Amino acid sequence: MSLKSLIISSLCTATAFCLGYCIYFDRKRRNDPQYKSKVHKRREREQLKQMELHRQGNYSQQQRQDVPPHHEYVIRSGTLPDVTDHAALERYFLNEIKLGDQLISQGLLDEGLGHLANAIVVCAQPDALIQMLQSTLPEKIFRPLMQKLQEAQLQTRGSIPSSSSAFPESHRVNATAAD
Repeated sequence: MSLKSLIISSLCTATAFCLGYCIYFDRKRRNDPQYKSKVHKRREREQLKQMELHRQGNYSQQQRQDVPPHHEYVIRSGTLPDVTDHAALERYFLNEIKLGDQLISQGLLDEGLGHLANAIVVCAQPDALIQMLQSTLPEKIFRPLMQKLQEAQLQTRGSIPSSSSAFPESHRVNATAAD
């Protein structure tokens, strides 16, 4: 056997042992009965740490770049899209959902919930959207969302003409009814 083939076979054997050990260790770690609780606790600690840093104003420059340039709710600033333009309403809806999701994931709960409430207000089927959000969001986030929704609905009532069919009164949601 040549030296070259001996080195190659040694490297292959060492790689196989290393890979086997990694697979074994990962399987052992994941089968630990406390693995899920440890991961859950670690994620909660990280999320609380990020939220605390944000409250103190000490979040990193990277996080500042990820936050959209405006924190004001679009409806509150009076830039609701034309309610007769279905495509504009759809773009606005999708943008508000995306923005709300991003802000909530970055720990900016109040701003994110405001954007989600804006999306619900312009949604063609708000009841279905609220049911979906209720089943996916934790209760500590869903309740404030219902409060933001009431605020957003009050804001839009004054800015939308009464003849508008995009926001029929039957689709307005009462937060107490959703609980």
